[in-house]
Amino acid sequence: MSKKRKASPPQKQDSTPPARPGQGRQVQAQITAQHYSGPVPPPEILRGYDQVIPGAAERILEMAEADQRHTHEMEARAQKRVFAERKRGQIFALVVSLGAFTAAAVMSYFGAEKAAMVLSGSTIVGLVSAFITGRRKSSEK
Repeated sequence: MSKKRKASPPQKQDSTPPARPGQGRQVQAQITAQHYSGPVPPPEILRGYDQVIPGAAERILEMAEADQRHTHEMEARAQKRVFAERKRGQIFALVVSLGAFTAAAVMSYFGAEKAAMVLSGSTIVGLVSAFITGRRKSSEK
């Protein structure tokens, strides 16, 4: 009772590598990205915050308003400091130039005309150059 099996012909080997798991399947993915800038998120996100924590949207808006107030206050303070610094610089320049011209007048009175010319000339050149460079810097900003 032995059955004879037929010999099967040798199989051809395929030269392609075996399939990896997931190969041959197509996978689709959808990625959604949202971006916003600024202190206040869009209304949809605010509604989501409000659903999770009641009153959160109001708190976020109050925080943004407080931050804006703080920014305005800091800018105003900085502007006042810049104006005060400029005013102080102008006063110092006035004092130095009056002192230099007074010294030049005294030198001229006592016979040192050349030294008086150098002192007053250098003072004028310094003041003019300071005003010119100061205006160039402020116009570049």
